[in-house]
Amino acid sequence: MECITIQHGEIRDNRTLDDLLKSGIEELFVVDLDSIRSGAPNLKLYGSLSKYFELIVMNYPYRVSDLIDTFVSGASRVVISNDITDRLIREYLSVSDQLVMKYANNTTCRVFSLLGGNMFLSNIEINMIYSTLYAYGVRIQSNTAITKRDSQKIIILDNFPAQEFQ
Repeated sequence: MECITIQHGEIRDNRTLDDLLKSGIEELFVVDLDSIRSGAPNLKLYGSLSKYFELIVMNYPYRVSDLIDTFVSGASRVVISNDITDRLIREYLSVSDQLVMKYANNTTCRVFSLLGGNMFLSNIEINMIYSTLYAYGVRIQSNTAITKRDSQKIIILDNFPAQEFQ
């Protein structure tokens, strides 16, 4: 799946909407660094992109209202941080089950899973039950021994800005 990064309200890496349309892709994984770093999601840009692509938006919403705004702006799935409270996980899951959590081997991810969350973003194999794993980075892409059940789906992300999440 193609990944784009938004920074300072624009698509990074000199790619335009025309470039993306010409590529023939239908789904787009959007990493919104403005939202992740400063809590300012680029909702209008999501709306523009969602006219042409199914969007999975990684913006780490800070509040339930941010999550709702992201879905209303056209996201089909939203990636949430693994650094949130159990209460906020419950509130987010009461809004939608179309949530993806950035994986870490921590209590928050286990709580997310126990409460019904089953999609993760990771650069390593995860030790939880999942339906969909959005995978990035050399470690997971070069690992041919990733175990996968028939009901599980692994989606490799192209051009994911891994260096931003070290």
